[in-house]
Amino acid sequence: MSETTTAQLMSREPEFKQRVRELVGHNIVRAREDAGLSQSQLADTLKQTQSVISAWEHGRRKPSDDNLLAIAEALGRSGIDWFYTQHEASAAQ
Repeated sequence: MSETTTAQLMSREPEFKQRVRELVGHNIVRAREDAGLSQSQLADTLKQTQSVISAWEHGRRKPSDDNLLAIAEALGRSGIDWFYTQHEASAAQ
């Protein structure tokens, strides 16, 4: 097994961060739709704008840790739910 250098890891960091933003965003969309809420309704609940919700859901921005917890509370989810793939979430149930 070859050793991974710090430089190799750092070169993949932007891709990793983007994948995390996309995964979190996808899970927020699923949870919001399961709860029957529009982006505007979720935005009102969280005291955010609809454009911020859209940016989170499309992976353009990642919610802060505090916002992730607020979203979870608003949608009746666990804060850790945002980091599961759909397959992992199904297996955990």
